[in-house]
Amino acid sequence: MSEKAEKYYAKIEEYLNRDFFKKTDRKISFLIGKYYSSLAYKEKKELKTTSLYTKLPVLTKRLDNEQIYKLADKCNSVVKRLISKNKSTSKTEARLWEKLNDLLSKDEWESSHYELSLAFMMGFTFYVESEEENESEE
Repeated sequence: MSEKAEKYYAKIEEYLNRDFFKKTDRKISFLIGKYYSSLAYKEKKELKTTSLYTKLPVLTKRLDNEQIYKLADKCNSVVKRLISKNKSTSKTEARLWEKLNDLLSKDEWESSHYELSLAFMMGFTFYVESEEENESEE
């Protein structure tokens, strides 16, 4: 594995070791967000639910199919909105981080819906941020 890849995966591991990600569904939402972001960033596609089994083999074993479908549906609705807006990636990223900060500053993000949305958005912006760092290094 290249040094760049090692840094990238170390950064993901660091994120997922935070207290916020002790619940498995939050970890999965983060990883789904990261995966979605890569598709939206590169190809502007939706995630196919079945690909969760190949992309997230360890974590998906701990969830039943219904939970996976619910998470994927929530993520699909977010990604559709983002893609339909056709804004530049950096503006999208700025808006997402603004929304994250708003959610973190309120008590209501503790509800399950906000937890998963927050984890998803963290994953989504994590990928975009990593891609923009790579582009600026080149």
